[in-house]
Parts: sequence; structure tokens; C-alpha cells
Amino acid sequence: QERKAIRDNAADEIRKLGVAVNRAAIDRYLLWMEQGQECVYSGNPISQAELFSGAVDEDHILPRQRSLDNSLANRVIAFREPNAEKGDRTPYEWLGSPESQRYDPERYEQVLQRAKKLPFGKYRKFLQKEVKLDDFIARQLVDTAYITRAVTQYVKQLGVDVLGSKGQLTGEL
Repeated sequence: QERKAIRDNAADEIRKLGVAVNRAAIDRYLLWMEQGQECVYSGNPISQAELFSGAVDEDHILPRQRSLDNSLANRVIAFREPNAEKGDRTPYEWLGSPESQRYDPERYEQVLQRAKKLPFGKYRKFLQKEVKLDDFIARQLVDTAYITRAVTQYVKQLGVDVLGSKGQLTGEL
């Protein structure tokens, strides 16, 4: 209920701006508020007008193609220029790695200082040196197994014969 109230409040604020209210707009607004209305990569303030004007992007801290993580816990709002500069890399690969063409430890430290204001799980993503897809897949398989057991128990109570398939079979399909 608390989360719903937060999302409803965000929807009200978005309506005041004359922007269409949808899930993407609410997510964008909540990320912006979580970041203190500033770009985590540049440190520049992001105005309400810029938030929905196309001046800023939603960026995946850990590249989505490599992490498969599209959750809010892996997204930030960033101005287009630093986001394009970061590209399809982690913040460490972008600025913190000596192998990076854009290696800039001072700037990386500034990004980390801004990221410290974010929830701890999100901050940890800024420190991550590599993307471990296997860990993510393992977590998803555990979640899927739990959901399968819960749904199977529920449907059996309705008098229906149910057989939950193994995760490997679901993965193959």
C-alpha cells in the first residue's frame, strides 16, 4: 500500500506537468526523485522539464544486454551526453578500469560519491568490476522454482491435477 501511494503521488505530479501518465513515466519520475534530481554521471541538476523533454535517458548501470536486469534497481536517469559516453559498459569499465580509453579515477570517484546517496544495492552496481550473468540466472531459476511450487499448491486446492515442469525444461522452451 505504501508503494502504491508513492506511485499514485508520482502520477499526480506527472499530470501537473502535462505529461501522459504511464508506467514508464512513473518509473522515470521515481528514479529522478531517488537520485535527488541530479544526473548521477555528471552531477548536473535535472529539471522537471528536462526529465520528460528527451534531454535525459534511463540508463542501465549494468548493461541490460549483459546482465538481463531491467529492474529499477539497475536503472538511473542520466543526461544523454554522459550516458552515450558510458555506452554499453559498467561504470567501472567506463571510468575506473585502467584498460578503459576513458580511464579517469578522479571522475569515477565523483560518480561513486553521488551513487552513495542511492540505495545500497544500486550503489554496489557502480562498484562492480564485471557482470556476472550466471548469478542473475541462478537467482531467477530459484524464484521460478518457488513460484511454480506456490502456484501448483494453489491450483491443486482447486481440485486440478498439476505437474510443475523442471526449470531446465522451461528454459529450453
